[in-house]
Amino acid sequence: MAPVVEELQALRGVSLIVAPLMGVYVGDSQRFDNLRRLTAHLRLVPPEHESGAKRRQGAITKAARPLARRMLIAVA
Repeated sequence: MAPVVEELQALRGVSLIVAPLMGVYVGDSQRFDNLRRLTAHLRLVPPEHESGAKRRQGAITKAARPLARRMLIAVA
């Protein structure tokens, strides 16, 4: 489980406390090619709006997986 925890800590805001919880939730991280696919699976990717040189990111939507969302909100 240690490699999964280390990989999850690469996500912004995921610390040593959150990573093991998400590791249990995600399971085998080898089924995801990259970090982008993992965040897409958890539905934690916020909406983005780009116009020219400006880029704005929205908040995590309520479409996120409920358990993952609750974990991240609880530790925030």
